[in-house]
Amino acid sequence: MKRFRSRIAVAFMGLALADVAKAEDVAVLTGANSARLGGEFKAEFVNDNQGLYKHSGYSPGQVAAFQVTNAYLLLSGYISPDTEYGFRFNLLSAGSSPLEFGYGTHWFTKSFGFSVGKERILQGGWHHLNQGYRTHADGLYARNLAFSDYAAAWGLHLKFQGIVTLQLVNDVVQDPNDVLDTAVANRWNKDQHPAWILAWLGDFGLVKPLLIFGSYDNNRSRYVDVGLRTGLNGFNATLDYHNDRVSYRIPLGSEASRVDQKETDVKTSYTVNLSYELRNLVTPWVFYSYYDRKQASDPVAALSDRSFNLSKEVGSIPGGVGYTWDDNGTVWGLGVDVNVIGKNWNPFIAYTSTSGKFLKDPSATEGEMRSNALVKVGVLGTI
Repeated sequence: MKRFRSRIAVAFMGLALADVAKAEDVAVLTGANSARLGGEFKAEFVNDNQGLYKHSGYSPGQVAAFQVTNAYLLLSGYISPDTEYGFRFNLLSAGSSPLEFGYGTHWFTKSFGFSVGKERILQGGWHHLNQGYRTHADGLYARNLAFSDYAAAWGLHLKFQGIVTLQLVNDVVQDPNDVLDTAVANRWNKDQHPAWILAWLGDFGLVKPLLIFGSYDNNRSRYVDVGLRTGLNGFNATLDYHNDRVSYRIPLGSEASRVDQKETDVKTSYTVNLSYELRNLVTPWVFYSYYDRKQASDPVAALSDRSFNLSKEVGSIPGGVGYTWDDNGTVWGLGVDVNVIGKNWNPFIAYTSTSGKFLKDPSATEGEMRSNALVKVGVLGTI
């Protein structure tokens, strides 16, 4: 009960911020040419049916609570006409740095530029790259991408029917303690060095294609994103395909004669997001995303494809099981954002369903379908 009351208090603190939500970004006078200070927030009431935690002998009840989902502080501007910067601080971060991203970009010419800092890593397609406080649903592929959403990186940019970017980011590193993901525990790379990503975010007016190639883990693993974004008279759509070929090594033989055999898992996802804005009224939206991981099949290495997600015990859930979405799953959702008060204050209602196949219970070897449903009612906006 105490935890529930604290959630209510935090939620109403977030709603109190909305009293000034109609204000525009604050102009700040600094030594730079210009700077803008603003904020983004989302506060909501969430009803969770806890469907994923049901198993033999245990059936949890629904959980309903107020919560503040997003609270960001943003600072952006120009040091000079050719040098821009942007920072976003997550005011809800706990036990880590509140800086979500912070970078600077300098344009040597009108077409060629360079960026450095903690940046958005180019992966996941249009929908994932556009994720923000206004987003109500994301695909399960987002939990299985090669890199973190934001990381230290350098980028070279060329404006060509949009922007072509070569991004350099720290490569992934082997983690032998990861008992849930064989590929992570047996990566090829054991040291820090850069990995590369080449992306084209095209712009032909109404049509914006996307093409991203990423190479990581000592160039042994690669992913590709193909996407399309369009918008006309209030209608907006993103279509994305993600394919990630994850290579890893499996040690075979004795220590004296050990050889590393290459295996490959294939992650695939399809994502569609559609919305239609009725100006000064409402914006209904629908979302669908499918994710699957095909594991390597090799009897010699005792590997085989499986159709269910792995699970692990979560001590904070009495009798329950916590899940990691590492194999298959579907997310779909629909909802409405209300626009009658303006862009700074948008009440909304959203329904999302997440389903996948899991072990029947922690000791079982067979899987069963489970689903989880969330109903969210709240407010989002800018300060």
